[in-house]
Amino acid sequence: MLTLYINEKTEQGKSVIQFIKNLHAPQTAIKVKKIERELTDEEMALPGFKPTDEELEAWLAKPEIGRASKAETVRKRLIKKLHS
Repeated sequence: MLTLYINEKTEQGKSVIQFIKNLHAPQTAIKVKKIERELTDEEMALPGFKPTDEELEAWLAKPEIGRASKAETVRKRLIKKLHS
């Protein structure tokens, strides 16, 4: 499986998407899925959360900024936040 990230807001991106849609390939060959928003680090740390392959790839491609926190620390913070 190959995943392409195309910015549909640019003219080049729009033309690439239109070209792919005009290929008339079977539904199983080409799957177009729009990621509505980028997942946060906190959402990825939630127990039981299973992101799709596209969401995971987009999250992994994000540049790292700010101070890092351990996953366990973030998880505890989220659980405390949800219980309050």
